[in-house]
Amino acid sequence: MKGNGFTLIELLATIIILVVVVAIAVPIVSNLIESSRVNAFKVGATQIIKAIEQKNASVEEYDVSTITVDNMESEIGISNENYKLLEVSINDKGVISIFLEGKNKLDGLVIHGSKNNLVDKPLETSYAYEYTGDYQTFTVPYTGTYKVELWGASGGGTTSTAKGISLGGKGAYVTGLIPLDRGEKIYMYIGEAGSTFTASNIGTTSLYAVSFNGGGAGAFDSSESADSGEHGFPGGGSTDIRLVSGTWNDTASLISRIMVAAGGGGGGWSGNGASDQYYSGGGGAGGALIGKGAPTATSSTPGTQTTGKAFGFGGNGIFGTGSNNDGTGGGGGGYYGAREGLSFVKPNSSGSGGSSFVSGYTGCDAVTEAGAHTGQPDHYSGYIFSDGEMLAGNEPMPNPTGGTQTGHDGNGYVRITYFP
Repeated sequence: MKGNGFTLIELLATIIILVVVVAIAVPIVSNLIESSRVNAFKVGATQIIKAIEQKNASVEEYDVSTITVDNMESEIGISNENYKLLEVSINDKGVISIFLEGKNKLDGLVIHGSKNNLVDKPLETSYAYEYTGDYQTFTVPYTGTYKVELWGASGGGTTSTAKGISLGGKGAYVTGLIPLDRGEKIYMYIGEAGSTFTASNIGTTSLYAVSFNGGGAGAFDSSESADSGEHGFPGGGSTDIRLVSGTWNDTASLISRIMVAAGGGGGGWSGNGASDQYYSGGGGAGGALIGKGAPTATSSTPGTQTTGKAFGFGGNGIFGTGSNNDGTGGGGGGYYGAREGLSFVKPNSSGSGGSSFVSGYTGCDAVTEAGAHTGQPDHYSGYIFSDGEMLAGNEPMPNPTGGTQTGHDGNGYVRITYFP
């Protein structure tokens, strides 16, 4: 320093020191503030439980479950100013537990448990569901953002190298983020895969039936022996999230779908091998906005956002007429299910893949509550996903068990992940 001033080097050094101090101090201060907020929330939760215990002890046959965030001030004398949700329960040993969500200065905080075992983190953050043959219910455990991932089911096919491989089309994958409130219910319909056929089960006609959640039935050639006939295999069912429960093909329930991962089409096959005019080389993959036709087909009708076999389910395989009882593969389920294999002549006997849907995803065509198309992607319910993604069943995608896969093989799958 010269005279009463600082040199440029001294000023720069001072600035650098201040920047370093701020860079270190800001995270520390932020962490202290957050820690103080969490501790205040825990103290408040403990006070609430103690107040409930006192109320329960002073009032004969008092029902603690009637205490909510709306009446807590009148019931236990504690303001609800910083609390969004309060649920109270008591076990057979008289231990009181709460679930408490904060708001305002305590926004985003959650705590649950008893006075001596309060937990300020979710017990679970990821929830996985497999095919059961019926819909399953997800009751939202915590208010916040959820990542929803769906995998559609694959169509039926055969890996018989002796007479020719004709694989079913693989299922699609969709995902997105959506805000949900504790206690809300959504319904999961997880697609059933078309069967994998071998020499031992090729003649089991029950395996050619409709697949759960929209996979079209295959068509069994009953005019010849099972291992030499020309058969069409079932399409795979789609996997979806709905706001209205019911049977999988209920119209109101189908209209309430806010996310759909398409199923693949069923393969068409000949017991005479790949040289047969009927043999076709496999079903079409479940698609993104539009399903995929059978890989070798010259004529096919996959599902789209507005057309296909039908809204929600694929076409059943068809039989020939007269002396020709050959069958074609079923269409894959989807937002719109795909058509079945269109003819008995190579290469068009395999079913196509259905289409997928994600509310809010550009290019999707949502419907009104009456089922009419709107030309825009947002579902009538207002349930809209952000950061949506769609991958067809012939593309690389996440594998539910880890890593990646090209298309989804087997029954459908659902994974829901909570982000605090």
